[in-house]
Amino acid sequence: MKEKILDFQKNVESKFKKFRRSKNQSFIYFGATSIIILGMVFFLTSNRIFNQDFFVKSTVLNQEILFENNNIKILDREYNPNTGVFEMFLNIKNSNPNIDKPINISLKEKNNLDESISCELIKVGIDEYVIYSELPLDWSAVSISVTSSDKENSLDEVIKIYSDRKDTKENNNLKNESVNGYKVKFIDLEIESFNSNISEIDKLLDEKNTTEINLKKINSELEEDKKYQTENEKQESDSKINSNKSSIEKVNKEKEELNKQKKELQNKISKLNQKKNDLEKHE
Repeated sequence: MKEKILDFQKNVESKFKKFRRSKNQSFIYFGATSIIILGMVFFLTSNRIFNQDFFVKSTVLNQEILFENNNIKILDREYNPNTGVFEMFLNIKNSNPNIDKPINISLKEKNNLDESISCELIKVGIDEYVIYSELPLDWSAVSISVTSSDKENSLDEVIKIYSDRKDTKENNNLKNESVNGYKVKFIDLEIESFNSNISEIDKLLDEKNTTEINLKKINSELEEDKKYQTENEKQESDSKINSNKSSIEKVNKEKEELNKQKKELQNKISKLNQKKNDLEKHE
């Protein structure tokens, strides 16, 4: 009996030791797994933590940015993947006519925030400017810090303009241009904008035409039904017909106004093309 008790005791002690080893191994495994997971999370998020300057989307095109005495609008942005040339086209309206370049700029690339990359603000027209820079071929995003050049009236504010590579047009022919060359580019952007406006007008005209056709069809059906109506019903139909006729007149006036706007835009495009041809002759 004593031997059986000793055997049972040894068996219990053996199982307890195995349990402790298993428990320790599970704890070690759990700890190692936790460290690996935390390390991966840190690795994946560290770029955002340390590069908060770029935890934003590209600045929206054609959206007004009010900055001190300036009204800034980004019209377009392009880069050449073969040379790294980067250009951003700006419209800047400034209330001080005595200032040639209303803003100062500095540019940094996401992968190297410690260094500013050389950049230039080129004045093209009264309100037209180009930011020119040559970026590393592997660039991913840029941040452009903007300050006022009007030191006397400046509030010392700083705004930042962002451009992510995926939101920037790729242009294999992009290069540094003469002032006339940049004027041609601004003309192309303006023509593109006018053509977009014309497309919107055409959509509205199509809608107006559809409305007019439907109203005329309804009136025709109402007139046809009057043959089978009582006097009271005829009066109701006449009222609807007259209301629809008023709506048709209103639609026609709206169409007339839209066609005037369209013609004006077409004339502007024609003049811009003429200006573009003259500039290209002097290139």
